[in-house]
Parts: sequence; structure tokens; C-alpha cells
Amino acid sequence: MSQSSQVMKTSRRGRPFVRDLHDLFSTMVVSLDLKTHRNIFKSYSNSFTTDEACSNLHNLKFSQSVRLPDPNNPSKIITTTSTTTFSMERQMAKGVCQIFMDAHLIINASDTSSRAFKDRGIYLITPKGLHVLERFISKNGISAEHLINVFSTQTICLKLLHLERRPIDDEILVNKQIINIVFRRFVGRQPNYSPESQPSKQSMDKDSDKGNGVPVNDIYMTKAAVSSEVADIHHTFASNAALDWLLDYTTIAGRDEAAEIAAHFVRYGLIRLVSEKGKRGDDLIVTVNYAQHPDDTVLECQFRAGSKCEYGITPAGRRAALWETGSTNESSDSLDRSSSSKHRDSHNLARQQSKAGGQLQAQYAHERTRDAAVAVASAHHKESNTGRLKQILDDPALRSLFREFLRSNFCEENLSFWLDVQDFKRKFSTTSSAVAKPQHFGLFSKSSDKKGGPSAMQQHQQDINAMACVIYNTYLAPSSSSELNIDHGLRAELVNYVATIKREAREKYGTEIKPDTNEDNGLGQIPLQASQISRLIVLYERIQAYIFRLMATDSVPKFVKTERFLNLMKTFEEYQETLIHDKSTPPVPPLPKENEGSNSSLRSHSVHSLRSSKKSHNSTEALANTTSNTSLGSKQSSREDS
Repeated sequence: MSQSSQVMKTSRRGRPFVRDLHDLFSTMVVSLDLKTHRNIFKSYSNSFTTDEACSNLHNLKFSQSVRLPDPNNPSKIITTTSTTTFSMERQMAKGVCQIFMDAHLIINASDTSSRAFKDRGIYLITPKGLHVLERFISKNGISAEHLINVFSTQTICLKLLHLERRPIDDEILVNKQIINIVFRRFVGRQPNYSPESQPSKQSMDKDSDKGNGVPVNDIYMTKAAVSSEVADIHHTFASNAALDWLLDYTTIAGRDEAAEIAAHFVRYGLIRLVSEKGKRGDDLIVTVNYAQHPDDTVLECQFRAGSKCEYGITPAGRRAALWETGSTNESSDSLDRSSSSKHRDSHNLARQQSKAGGQLQAQYAHERTRDAAVAVASAHHKESNTGRLKQILDDPALRSLFREFLRSNFCEENLSFWLDVQDFKRKFSTTSSAVAKPQHFGLFSKSSDKKGGPSAMQQHQQDINAMACVIYNTYLAPSSSSELNIDHGLRAELVNYVATIKREAREKYGTEIKPDTNEDNGLGQIPLQASQISRLIVLYERIQAYIFRLMATDSVPKFVKTERFLNLMKTFEEYQETLIHDKSTPPVPPLPKENEGSNSSLRSHSVHSLRSSKKSHNSTEALANTTSNTSLGSKQSSREDS
């Protein structure tokens, strides 16, 4: 057993690196008991309080077990369990929760417009937070049954854009091609016109509309105001709404980062400032200085975020968004309309077209869908059905479309089994859990700490045992609910091995074994050995390979001929053609040296000018001080299972 401790790395902005931030957030949520909390006359389900979050962060333990075959004896499995402990005081925990809030991972349930993490508050997980949580659970093989209700009742962000960062300082990599990709997602396939009566721009119920792009409006001048220099302005949006969208639908972790990306929109001529009213004292102003080449003059671009600041999408921005090419240019008809009646008609038409495009977009979870879709399109003519199926299974969006096709052909269980076995193999090799040790005070604190449930390793073993049984009882047991149509020899070999396991268990445990099914042909609640689970995995993999060949030869050729798939291919082929215009992309900035200053995210330094109230400045300073001292402790132990 070994122990080590380290301090969490922070960026120049005073925040933990985004990867560590997401892991810490997910670990905290997994350990929380999300329940219904009441505030005055309203109840909030799946929520937590300030005290609950701070109590969990005070002593939070994350355990991970990794199982690998013994190099000296492949029939044995070596299990190594690593435990990481997060420890912080209440004030520091509040600072960390404030960073979660700044990154739009959590939101104040009773006051969604509030940006401050308060002493007595009730908080909900945002759709972005659920996306981050789901990835963490899947990656680490966590059994999170207590979160099933959260994922089934709340909206999750399906299209979170993951931005690549430099490993040294966690700054976002910036070049023209990256900015264009972010901008296309930012504005959507068609103009996303705001509803004429929107009760709250911060409402979480509007996330389905915002997912189609930042809400835009048209500004129409009255006859008295029209002059030679003043005209109607189309596709405008509020600066604060732009920052909120970037925080909600990308891995950006703060308003300053979001404003910097928006400043690059200005830099490349995609947006411009069209209206600037009101006081400037509380505005967030971010300026980026850049030069195309080392000897060139340094240029400056600025983005101003304020309550009365409006930006508009330029003609270059509309071309970059592909609004003015092909059949996607549904908004061009509105450019020649100036009367109020035509203005309303164009808004209604654009909203209908935006929703129609959104139905297609909502099926595709990640930006890599574009590459996967184009790869499948090329594979349609050049590669085997096996290659096509691999591309489909690799991408969540195409996989979802493929599942709908299989469901319509009454063979969805083939894909479900293949995915469940993949998940089972991943969880067998790596399983994790997160537990918050409760704080005890008073005379009986030591004795109460000794009373605990099963260890993390024991809990992991129970979860793996249950998953092996569920797969067999669901897909492979005779007369199971989703019985697979597989080779008779494979089925007989598996059934015989399960019968051997049951016989040995009864001989060892006697009458204590009680099947969880009414029929004796199921695999019940039998404590399986690691070697038995390993043998089951081998049999499951052979059946999985059989199902893979079946889907590749029978289902994929029919799927790639469906209308929905062909329409998707056409859309992404048009997208690929537009990438020709991005060939003049400047190189990615070089990595800074270890002793360089922090302002080196561009070829020349990025300068951030923040104008805000004294209170918010002090709050930022406090967060930087608290997060830089967050400490971690870890323990490792290994055990050999036969």
C-alpha cells in the first residue's frame, strides 16, 4: 500500500484545469443524495443544498478498481484499487461550488438569474452538468442507480462541444478553423429566432430552442429614423446571451473564456457590435491582441458583454454559417422585407424552419458526428459492411439512428446486447465509486465512523456480479425477455457453463442460493468468482462477435439505403465542401515554455480588460486563492483474486 498527496493544478484564471474540474464535480454529484427540497411554496426535485455540497466536499473519496490478468498465471485476475480523497474546508468548498456555477454545471433553483453561490441555497444540475456527469459515469464504470431518476426526468445536453486545450496551461487552442466550427454551432443551421414572448432568457425550459443556436432577432428602423447611414439590421443577439450559450453548449468554464472566444468571432469578421447603450461600469470587456506573423503590426479586437450590448451576424458570418448556400438559406427571403407584417411572417417562417432543422440536429450528440457520417458515406462505396458497422457503432449519433432502424425491424436486442457486453467488459476492467464520509462532531464521532457498509472493492464485485446475471437473464437464458437468435452450439456451451456455476454454488453455499427469477433456467443471485466472470466474458465476446457479423451482413446494407440516412449523408457532404474555404488556416500557436508568462494563448499575448464592480472583483480573487490550495490524497492497494 502506498500513499501520496498533491495540490490540484490551476490555470492562470484561478480555476482548476477543466478536466480536473469536471471530475471533481462529477465525483461530488455521484456522492450526493439528490432529493426534493422546498423553498417557501415551491419544491425542487433532484436538488441539493449548500450545506450538503460543502459537507460532501469536506471529505470526498473516489475509489477505482482495475482488473487485469496475472502475467504469470492468466487464469487469475489481479485487482488494484486506488482511492483518491478530496479534502477542503467549508469556505474553500464554497469557492469550488462557485466555479461549478461559473461553468454552468449547476444553477440556483429558486433564482436562475443569480450567478453567486449562496450560503443558503438550493441548486440543480444543468443539462451541461448532466452531460459531464454521464461521460464520467461511463468512463469510470460507476454504478449510479440512485441517479437513474435524474437522467430520466431532466433534460441533458446532447450536443456539448468539447474544445481542445493545451496540456501545459489549459488554454483553449485557437485558430480560424476551430473558431469557424464553434461559430457554426453557435449560430445553428438556420437563424434561431427568439419567441415573440419569452418569459425568461435564463429559463432551463428553453434549452431545447437554444440548442439550435443562439436566439436572434431583427431590428427594424422606423421611417423617421431611417437615413442614408441607418438601415434595418438582421440577425442580432444580446452579448450576455452569447456568453450564456457558449457556457451552456461548450466546455468553456467561465465568462472570461466565453468572451475571449466571442472576441475571436469579432476578429475574423463573423460578428460586429450594432448597439451599445446603458452604463458601462458593469460591462465585461475582453480584448485580444494578435498578429498574423511575428513582424506584423499587432491588431486589437474587443468583445463587450453588457445588459444593453447587441451584436449582429455579418455577411461573412452568414456565409461561414452556410446560411447562404443551397437549400439551407431559408433566411435570405427576410432580408428584403421591411414592413412589420412581413417582419412577423419571416419570423414565424424562420422559427418553423429552425425547429425542423433542430429535429435533425437533436439526434446527433457530438461534433465528431460530421466526420463519422462522411466516413460512413465513403465506406458505402469502398469498404465492407464490417467497416460501415464499426463507424456506426463508434458514433453515438449514428448509433441512435441505427437503433431506431433496428427497432422498426424488430431486432433492436442485437444492438442492445452488443452495447451491454461492451459496457460490461469496460466495467469489469475498471469500476469506480464515490462516497462522501459524513462529518461527525462530539463525543461519539470515533465510534460512529467505525460503522460502515461494504468496502469499495466489495461493492464493485457485487455490481459486476449483478451485471453478468442481468445480461444472461435478459438475452441468453431460455425463454428470456429479449432472447437472441444465435448459433445453437454457442447457446448450448453457455447454458452448460451456467449450469456448472449453479451446481458448484449450491454445493458450496447449500440452500442460501435463491434465483432472482421464477424459472430455474436463469442465473440468479450467485456470488461469482473473478475467474468465473472472466470465463463468462469470453463466452459473451464470442456471442457478441456472432451478433456483430449478423448486423453487418443483414442490417447495415438495408440501413444505409434508408431515406433518413441518405439525407444525413447529403447534409454532411455539403458541409465537407465548405471546408475548402478554410484551407488558409493559420497554424496553432506554439506551446509556451514552463517559465513563460500566462498570457500566451495566441501568437501574441491576449490581454483581458475586466471592468466590473468591486464586489465581483473581490469574489474572483477569493476563488483564485481558495482553489489553488485544494489538496488531494490517494491510497493504493492490490489484491489477487482467483
